[in-house]
Amino acid sequence: MTIQDVKAWNTRIAAAETERKGLNTLDLSRAVIALCGKLTELGVAELRWHETVPGYTAAVAESKKRIVGEYFRDDLNTLPPSRFFGVTGHDEAGRTVCTTANRYDDVAGWDLRDYIQRFWYRNYRADGGGHARLSPASVPFAAGLTGPFAYIGDTSVDPALAGSDVAAYLVRLCILGCYLEWRPANIYGWMARHHAAKGLPFRWGFPIVWPSGFIWDAAPENRAYSDLCFLLCPPQGVAIVANSPLDIGVAPNPANSKE
Repeated sequence: MTIQDVKAWNTRIAAAETERKGLNTLDLSRAVIALCGKLTELGVAELRWHETVPGYTAAVAESKKRIVGEYFRDDLNTLPPSRFFGVTGHDEAGRTVCTTANRYDDVAGWDLRDYIQRFWYRNYRADGGGHARLSPASVPFAAGLTGPFAYIGDTSVDPALAGSDVAAYLVRLCILGCYLEWRPANIYGWMARHHAAKGLPFRWGFPIVWPSGFIWDAAPENRAYSDLCFLLCPPQGVAIVANSPLDIGVAPNPANSKE
């Protein structure tokens, strides 16, 4: 991320300061700069901001991940995001070494439970063909959560950076980015149960975690999607990330530092 990018973020922060209860320009500015600095320290030489899905897709294609996830793919999405930004990290040679993407949705008359049930049906294939379909009794914890919503997903880290906590710092940066760009009522994501059991949601900046709550009438063909945990970051959670951006709840590991 360049100095110009940081200045642009600071301009957005200042313009919206009156709407940031519990947060101020200095807190958010310091948090963004601290996270960018930490990612640089961990081997991410450059962060790139993508305002369009095609630009993000091209960067992902150059990574080990290769393919963009269903929440963001143009060829699948019958519920495309109202707004989007993706962030990719690159090494000194320009190679893509980490990715994450963010989408904003505000569908009148739908709470987050309605949205999840309809989105999965439209965009995920079922085992044996047809559409994946959730039971109406699924994801009860999302009922009554009104929009607008921001979703953070598609997070990947190159094996060369494995164990460096790059994902945690990158997602924290995106939590701040979503809040600054869109002011959503809630920011959410999904995580495999075995990762959630290790405490990763809290390290990534999501203070609320629910077991999947998925009840399938037609399970997705990708079994990894059938038992995900739901992650939620309300504005109070954003404040925690802004006030302690580098506190991911683990002791510093000298092996993760260039010093």
